[in-house]
Amino acid sequence: MPNYKIKYMFDWGSGVCLWSSNDEAKEKFGDYPIEDLEKLPVSAAA
Repeated sequence: MPNYKIKYMFDWGSGVCLWSSNDEAKEKFGDYPIEDLEKLPVSAAA
């Protein structure tokens, strides 16, 4: 199972709070900002 590392930080004006921070996360979610939250491996119950 991949080990996704994601940063939570505010970037004024971007409207995004989650950012990929390792190669596995960048491959799955894109280079830096994670805009499509449906791709995250988190259930709705979490």
